[in-house]
Amino acid sequence: MFFVNFLRQTERTGRHARRRGGVALHDDLMELASQIAKIGPGKPKQAHLRCAVSTAYYSVFHFLERLGNDPR
Repeated sequence: MFFVNFLRQTERTGRHARRRGGVALHDDLMELASQIAKIGPGKPKQAHLRCAVSTAYYSVFHFLERLGNDPR
């Protein structure tokens, strides 16, 4: 549910449209990973940390994919 709320928030603020003329998914995923790791007060739960690391890896994958498809 957290991920769905995050996506709705980014759609409302229009952040995607301001980024280099298109969607910068890797930036949004890295921000989401940071937010997931900080869910709840005190020491983060192991499940949240695992989810945050997984999301960060996914972000890196999309960043590398974007670099590989860059026509420069």
